[in-house]
Amino acid sequence: MKSLDNVEVLELFGKVNASNSDAIRSVVKDALKHGARSVLVDCKDMISIDASGLSSLIIALKLARSAGGRLCLCSVNDSLKMMLQLTGLDKVFEIFSSRFEFEQSLT
Repeated sequence: MKSLDNVEVLELFGKVNASNSDAIRSVVKDALKHGARSVLVDCKDMISIDASGLSSLIIALKLARSAGGRLCLCSVNDSLKMMLQLTGLDKVFEIFSSRFEFEQSLT
């Protein structure tokens, strides 16, 4: 996880599934506990995500919002984009094409 001005960046790698998706929630919870106002989930190096991974992102989003913060996604690959569109979650998450685009939204 990387930090920039009250923003924690969580970089997802490889396959996000039931064996590792709980880590998303715990990392987001810790970031918010330590003062992060926003969490950016960078999906650039993520290969795939299953239902439990998607569920962890939704729970992390709820955690961020209940703490008065935000959770955003960037560099979303085609499979995650399609999953988000099919479930209507593309309307729920703030999605940026890149980390740079997210950083521009902060100014």
